[in-house]
Amino acid sequence: MGKGDIKALDDNLEGYQRLRVGPYRVILRYRPGRVIECVYLNRRAIVYEVFEREVVDKLRAGG
Repeated sequence: MGKGDIKALDDNLEGYQRLRVGPYRVILRYRPGRVIECVYLNRRAIVYEVFEREVVDKLRAGG
C-alpha cells in the first residue's frame, strides 16, 4: 500500500471515497472549492457497516 490509497465507494455509499491508512479507513467526500470533507474514521473491520447505518442516513437528511 502506498500513500494516497483512495477508492470510490458504491451502492448506498456512492459519492464517498475511502482512504486506507493502516488498519483504519477514512470516509471522505469531495466538496466544491477543492474541499475534502472527512466524515468518518474507524477500523477497517467495522467502518463501512457502521458508517452506512449511522451516518449516511443523517447526512442525506441534512443533519
